[in-house]
Amino acid sequence: MFDFQNTDNVIGNGYITQLVHADIVTKLILLVLLLIEMTGEELLLASVILPMLSYLKKWNYSWIFSVFIGSLLFSLMHLYAYDFNICFCVIAGLSHIPMIQAWKVTNSLRGGIYIHIFYNMISIFPALLL
Repeated sequence: MFDFQNTDNVIGNGYITQLVHADIVTKLILLVLLLIEMTGEELLLASVILPMLSYLKKWNYSWIFSVFIGSLLFSLMHLYAYDFNICFCVIAGLSHIPMIQAWKVTNSLRGGIYIHIFYNMISIFPALLL
């Protein structure tokens, strides 16, 4: 039903293709690099969104505006990873909204980082098993 070995026709993140065709040591290295990358993405976005939110806090729609800008930036960050496919980048940006909301709910960046890691691990888990 699902052919995880043939990723040539699928537009997606380059990590999936690298993980499918890699040995176990390379898979572990790529997994560690992916964890570092996800944390870095969250920190980079927070360094833009949180100061903007602080600056606009008197405005009624500051949170919504900050989330929109954060999702847009997240989409732009993934342009190269998804071969400049705008559709996938927009989906990636929209999928980042719960991560940004987790910052607010937990009053910490850890909530967003944990969701980011969980989401990416689910999406690449089949490639890790091959």
